[in-house]
Amino acid sequence: MSETPRPKRRRIIPLLLKVSIAPLVAGLILLIMLAWQIHATDKIEWNAATINQVGSQRMRLFKIALLTDQYTEYGEPKTRTLIDKEVTTFGAILHGLKYGAPQYGLKRMNDPESIAYLDKSVDEWNRTVKPLVQDVLATPASREELQTLDDRLEQYVVRIDGLVALRQAYSEKKVDALRNLVWLFLMVCMVIAPGSVIYIYVIILKPIKALAGVSRAIAAGDFSRTVPVSSKDELGELASGFNEMSVRLKSQIGALNQKTVELEAQKALIETDRYAILGLKRYAEDIIASLPAGLIVVDDTLRILSVNRSFRDLFGGEHGKELPGRKLEDVLPLPGLREQAQGALAGSTAVHGIDAVLGERQLRLTIAGIRLAEEEEEEERLLVVVEDVTEEQRLHELARAHETRYRDLVQDLDAIVWEAEAVTFVFTFVSRRAEALLGYSVERWLSRSDFWASLIHPEDRERVMASYRVAVAQGSAYVSEYRVVTADGRTVWLHDTVRVACDDKGRVQRLCGVMVDITERKWAEEWQQHYTQTLNLLTEDAPLGEVLEGLAAFSERQCVGALCSIQLLSPDGKHLMPGAAPSLPGFSNHTIEIGECSGSCGTTVALTGRSVIVADVLTHPCWATCRELTTRAGVRACWSKPILSGADKVLGTFSIYHREPRTPSPKELEFIRQGAKLAAVVIERARQQENLRLAAVVFEQNSEAVVITDAERRILSVNRAFTQATGYAPEEVIGQTPRILQSGRHDDAYYRAMWESIQKTDRWQGEIWDRHKTGEPYPQWLTISAVRDGQGEITHYVGNAVDVTEQKAQAAHIEQIAFYDLLTGLPNRALFMDRLKQTLASAERHGQRLAILFMDLNRFKEINDTQGHDVGDQALIEVARRFQAASRGEETLARLGGDEFIVIAEEADQAAAILIAERLQQALGEPIATKEHTFTLGVSIGIAFYPEDGANIEDLLKKADIAMYRAKASGGGYRFYQPEMSIGLAERMQLAKNLSRALSAGDLELYYQPQVNLQTGALIGAEALLRWNDSERGWVSPAEFIPIAEERGMMGVLGKWVLREACSQMKAWQEAGLEFPGRLAVNLAAQQLEESEIAEKLQAIVRASDLAPARLELELTESGLMENVEWAIGIMEALKTAGFALAIDDFGTGYSSLAYLKRFPADKLKIDMSFVRDMLKDRNDYTIVATIVGMAHNLGLKALAEGVEDAEQAKALLALGCDEAQGYFFGHPEPAKIFAGKWLTRTVFGCT
Repeated sequence: MSETPRPKRRRIIPLLLKVSIAPLVAGLILLIMLAWQIHATDKIEWNAATINQVGSQRMRLFKIALLTDQYTEYGEPKTRTLIDKEVTTFGAILHGLKYGAPQYGLKRMNDPESIAYLDKSVDEWNRTVKPLVQDVLATPASREELQTLDDRLEQYVVRIDGLVALRQAYSEKKVDALRNLVWLFLMVCMVIAPGSVIYIYVIILKPIKALAGVSRAIAAGDFSRTVPVSSKDELGELASGFNEMSVRLKSQIGALNQKTVELEAQKALIETDRYAILGLKRYAEDIIASLPAGLIVVDDTLRILSVNRSFRDLFGGEHGKELPGRKLEDVLPLPGLREQAQGALAGSTAVHGIDAVLGERQLRLTIAGIRLAEEEEEEERLLVVVEDVTEEQRLHELARAHETRYRDLVQDLDAIVWEAEAVTFVFTFVSRRAEALLGYSVERWLSRSDFWASLIHPEDRERVMASYRVAVAQGSAYVSEYRVVTADGRTVWLHDTVRVACDDKGRVQRLCGVMVDITERKWAEEWQQHYTQTLNLLTEDAPLGEVLEGLAAFSERQCVGALCSIQLLSPDGKHLMPGAAPSLPGFSNHTIEIGECSGSCGTTVALTGRSVIVADVLTHPCWATCRELTTRAGVRACWSKPILSGADKVLGTFSIYHREPRTPSPKELEFIRQGAKLAAVVIERARQQENLRLAAVVFEQNSEAVVITDAERRILSVNRAFTQATGYAPEEVIGQTPRILQSGRHDDAYYRAMWESIQKTDRWQGEIWDRHKTGEPYPQWLTISAVRDGQGEITHYVGNAVDVTEQKAQAAHIEQIAFYDLLTGLPNRALFMDRLKQTLASAERHGQRLAILFMDLNRFKEINDTQGHDVGDQALIEVARRFQAASRGEETLARLGGDEFIVIAEEADQAAAILIAERLQQALGEPIATKEHTFTLGVSIGIAFYPEDGANIEDLLKKADIAMYRAKASGGGYRFYQPEMSIGLAERMQLAKNLSRALSAGDLELYYQPQVNLQTGALIGAEALLRWNDSERGWVSPAEFIPIAEERGMMGVLGKWVLREACSQMKAWQEAGLEFPGRLAVNLAAQQLEESEIAEKLQAIVRASDLAPARLELELTESGLMENVEWAIGIMEALKTAGFALAIDDFGTGYSSLAYLKRFPADKLKIDMSFVRDMLKDRNDYTIVATIVGMAHNLGLKALAEGVEDAEQAKALLALGCDEAQGYFFGHPEPAKIFAGKWLTRTVFGCT
């Protein structure tokens, strides 16, 4: 049939261009309006930021005003810095408002009206306000100047408010313009939207509807219709093509109808064949689907043709339907799969056993080539068999893990697991522990049938082998314990548990067993047996030497080849005496003098308290002086351990010697430890028994009255001193209770509190009044201790009493001397400080105020200088009398020293303090008359308040003292403390910073001042004194930097540095051969007493320098000890136990009672230089010095006088019986090198 000619192609206008015209026009209009809107919004936002910054300027003016007032009142530099910062920021923001400042979110201002207003504001700020602020800050301002500044700032705030109003008006205009723009934007949108819809309908939708109508007609079989569209665009071209298609379809449908008839005939034949093929296909698919493995058929391009049901189940059920057509490597993304598949396809060979991991599955793949017939042609295909072997692999891994766990369990078991043939007894398995325990390799165990028998100890071999033969014959399990010899010759005890393994007929085939090392248990049993025997000997009161000989012999039996030596520390702690040495030659077992170069290993142990292991005495430096002796004795190794009591005090040494060089094994070290521990039990038990015998004598001969009661407080026993003190014979009080001694001076509450304390703490100590048999009461110092049994129940009470009648009289006299001014009778500094402490505590507890009035007499020094101290003393007595008469009952008046007096006024405000100050001034209104002279005195008074000026004693006194000096500088009268008076505080802070830097940089140094024996003038020690040469200030006095260190809490670090440097210097002198007699004194600050484990820390510092603590004397101030007495006593006892000597420094300046003083474990009292300095001029000071010297001697202490400056003072002190002295008369503090050159002599130390 002929083909219809195609019409010529027309020139078209693109439809896209037509459709785009309307949106492009609308979009352009909207973009223009949107850009306009964004610009307007940005201006509004910028204007809002400007208003916010202007508002912040208003607040900044208020802040400048407040800070200026605060700085004017208090003068704090930090406040001045804040003001300068705010003024700078204010000016910067004013500049930024006009020219822009990104850091403040400001842009350049373009509003002429606002710019003009801002220029005036900036000019007024720079010309008037800012200079006024700077003038006020530069010099102290008056109230009028401050008021002027406040007024000017308020006026400037009004100007800033005007600027805010201008910007708000400008912002409102912009908002109105933006609102109008939004309305215009909405109206344009309303016009554009319907116009665009109409335009698109005309050019697109109407032609499409016509095309759809013709399409429906052609679908219905009407080919006569055409599309009436003639537009010159894609739609017009589509309509033309559609009309042409309609003509052609009409001609071809006729030809198709004829062909259809022919195909129907062929279809019937094909359908018959198809049913047969489908049947075969379903049969093959059923077979393939039933296979448990997944099957994939792929073509030669490796695209999937089909998969079976198992594969779909394996990889997600329904997802299998989506697999045909996909690449094999996409479905099975396995490394190398594509190459292996292509190799199988090219080589026509199957690839088996491909193991792979896909996700959590473990797969095994088989790839085989197959040929399938497709439309009478054979096509190359691949069959991929996929098996999920995850569970199979898991079971394999589980089996291997069980096997590994079993082997690890057997191999790591702390026992020997073994297996052997029953008949030949050849080992077939031995765990690795055999080699570690006995030293023989596993191969040797498995090589010989008689190997095991050869290891058994000869004494046990026959018994053990017979037991195994019985076990084999009877087919029963067996347990035995026996000894074996290790590869290094040691003897080890084994506990062997044997089990027999039989075949089906009951015949024994194998022996299986577990050998456990029980050497430790056997060793412990032997130790326990020996321990019991030793205790039996002690119970039978056997001599100590016999018991120690038994222990040494047992030790030698336990340690093959050992020679045991036990030495005892002599009572004086200077010698080691023979205790037991059964196998050592007699000439080598003798008393040894303890010394650093004694050459004895045991002596080193006794000195250090640590174990010493010497592998070869012929090469060890400790034995250099004793090698001849050790050679004669035939010993080479010495292992020594200190024998320590339960309180860790050295009792002696326990030593093991060997005749050949060697080091101990861990077992031998443990044996030495146990031996030393048992020796300690033996020695302590023997000494306890001796002490019990002595205690009976001491109890009866004790000068203190002792009474023992049962738990019900019935008297069981009293000593002779009790009878002498009470007048009661033992038979008169035994069975009675101590109530028969009650004097009646204490009520029931007193005794109830006493017994409650005993029940809680097991101890009570205090003063109590008892009654003599004659009825006369007397005071005594009573100590009651509770005795508890092993279950913690009280079984007895022990009381010790000392008659303190005479001591109380002495204490009252000393208290008067120590706490009251001997000249005026007023409370002295010590008593005043105590009362102030109590008053402050009460004020804090009740929220009350407190005033301190610090007084210093004006022109009093002139009286002393012109008329002498006697006249001055008379004047002070009269001043004190007048001050006392002017004081009220609630006020505490005290004399601090010299012409300084102080008053504590409770619940006093400023008005009350003024009245008190005026009363005290009026008291000196009349001239003071002495015997021959009349004087007019004034007084300067400094006043400080709690809590405003200080919350503690130190702050209050410091502030009152500062105010007093201000009053004195003003010519007298009274002054209240003001913060500006403490201008020097910054300087003190800088000094503290420099001190910390000096301590870190090592710029501090120690000077040494000699201490001498007053009787002989010989050097008996020295005191280490801290000195500081600051790079900026030069030499800084300790009186200046030590208080700062105390304020800053630096005394702990500073004290340790001083002790460490002092020890280092002592060691240097020692190594240089310079003999330093006596001890080196080092101050221990009160703050250091508050540190935890301070005794251990100080001891560690001394030990680190290889010095004994006995070479050091620690000085503790009396005032520091009294801050927490019980704690201080505990610390002093710990220091004393560690070996330090102790001295109480500045004695007489504190507030300690005899009750505490006698409990301080001190060795020396150091008399404060304030008493020594004027002792030849002031009879009170002389009396105090004499009293302290006598008190020290009565307490068994030495007395050392500080600040001795001339020969007369030294002679007077010697006449009073003072033991030692220190001061400029004997020597100034000097650097170590100069001190050593003057005082230390070179000597040669020998070794013994």
